[in-house]
Amino acid sequence: MSSANPQNLPFPPRRSPNLLGASRSCLCVIDVQEKLLPAVDAEGNIVRRIKKLIAAAKEMQVDCVATEQYPEKLGGTVSELRSDLTTVLTKRMFSVRECYFGFAPLWESGRRTMVLCGIETHVCILQSAFDLLAAGWDVHIVIDAVGSRHAWDHQAAIERMRQAGIKMVTTEMVMFEWCETSTHPNFRAISQLVKET
Repeated sequence: MSSANPQNLPFPPRRSPNLLGASRSCLCVIDVQEKLLPAVDAEGNIVRRIKKLIAAAKEMQVDCVATEQYPEKLGGTVSELRSDLTTVLTKRMFSVRECYFGFAPLWESGRRTMVLCGIETHVCILQSAFDLLAAGWDVHIVIDAVGSRHAWDHQAAIERMRQAGIKMVTTEMVMFEWCETSTHPNFRAISQLVKET
C-alpha cells in the first residue's frame, strides 16, 4: 500500500484520544514540599522523575503549574524542583480546586488534559484528580511520580481513581507520548532525559 494515498490506510487520520498530546496537556506538580517529602520519598525517586517531567514539559512547551499545601507550616516546594517552576499556587484545601483561578487560563487556551504528579497519592492527588475530572478535565496520574507514606494508601488510591476512569501512566509514557515521533526536533532532548538515572 502506497504512503502517497493515506486515505486508504486502515488507521484513523487523527491520533487516538487515549494518547497524550503536548499541545493539549498541562502538568501539575502537587505539594512536593520540604516537610512532607521525607516521609514519602526517602530514596528520592519521585523527585527525580518529577524533575524529568518538568524538563520534558519545558522541552515540549507543555504548561506546568505547581501547588503548595499550607507552605507556612509545611515549607515550600523542595529546592530540587522549585528553581524549575514558574507558577506555584498556594492552597489550604487538599484538592487543587481551591486554585481554580490558576487553571482557568490553561482551560481557556484549549488544553483539556491534566497530568498529575506529587504527593500524597491518597489525599491531595486523589481529591485533585476527582475534582478535575468533575470539572471536565481528562486526568492522568503518573503512577511512578506520586507517593504516599504507606503503600496501602497509595495502592488503594490508585485503584479507586482507576475505577473512576482516571488514567494511569508512567513518566516515560508521558514523555514519549508528548514527543510522539523520533523525528521531532526535541526527540534527542527527551531521549536524553529518559536515559538519565
